[in-house]
Amino acid sequence: MNIKAAMAVVAVVSAFGAEPEQVRFSAADEGVERPIRIPDEIVAILKNDGGVRQVLESEHLSAGKLPLAWFAASEVHLAGPKEKDVVVVGIGKLKRSNLATFWVFRPMHFGYEVLMAATEHDLTVTDERWKGYRIIKTSAVTAASIRSASYRLEGGQYKMFKDSNVKRAE
Repeated sequence: MNIKAAMAVVAVVSAFGAEPEQVRFSAADEGVERPIRIPDEIVAILKNDGGVRQVLESEHLSAGKLPLAWFAASEVHLAGPKEKDVVVVGIGKLKRSNLATFWVFRPMHFGYEVLMAATEHDLTVTDERWKGYRIIKTSAVTAASIRSASYRLEGGQYKMFKDSNVKRAE
């Protein structure tokens, strides 16, 4: 574990006084470090995601046959230690070259709601906060550019508030 990752784990442990949670997710990984079972309510939402439906169609599968092996999930705490939010990462057939889709869910009285979905290389749940919720950062490097974005919870959804896209030298 590198120093930056170790510091992130220490910060999460000290902030919540519990076991460390995974805060960095990457398309380079084949799963997550602290996997959880994906709740049925989240699976139902994923079945209706446009990108997931496209892959189901290309694989000649119905939504009822959605392979759970295409996903990995981990619990995070966006607002505090009692809220059990979930980051789901598309893996396997859902990965595209060097990118993965990340979904962030929040529990509600009726199940879960999607707070954010982004297709990037990396997603990081930071210790920075906006109105009590942690800021999420994403990044991706392509042949043409280096892109990073920061998201904060506004109006019940994570919305981009900072975006950087730098063209790579040819």
